[in-house]
Amino acid sequence: MKNRLLVILFSSIMIILNICDSIRAGADKEYSLMKKVVISKRAVKISQLVGEYDRELKVPTQNLTFSRYKLSGTDLGVPFRYKDRTYLLFGDSFGYRGGDAIAYTTDRSPEDGIRLIFIHDKKGRYKPIKIPGIDQAGFEVPMEGTSLGD
Repeated sequence: MKNRLLVILFSSIMIILNICDSIRAGADKEYSLMKKVVISKRAVKISQLVGEYDRELKVPTQNLTFSRYKLSGTDLGVPFRYKDRTYLLFGDSFGYRGGDAIAYTTDRSPEDGIRLIFIHDKKGRYKPIKIPGIDQAGFEVPMEGTSLGD
């Protein structure tokens, strides 16, 4: 009985070691593929889209979103085209209201920054997207946009 338990234990250890070797071999292969990635140029920041002040460039933002729309910050910013506009669906927005803000631009090139017009109420405050049946609490944000018809 004791010998049989030793054989089972030894066999189990060998199986585990083989699995570990396989995992390590896969990781080594994955790492060797990663080493082949070449970054030829660093991304360059053109402008900050949301907020009042760009802390990195130390200048006011082009869109001055708190002064104009009472919007101080957002996360994400998923773009989609509709007719002559590019819409941006922003998640988890902060400012006068919570929710998810939506903006659009008619700019075709980002070289000189992107001027955003936020969907807003009569007082100029940004108006969050409301989708019936969806809570849209934190981390429940729009991830895609599409256009239908004209």
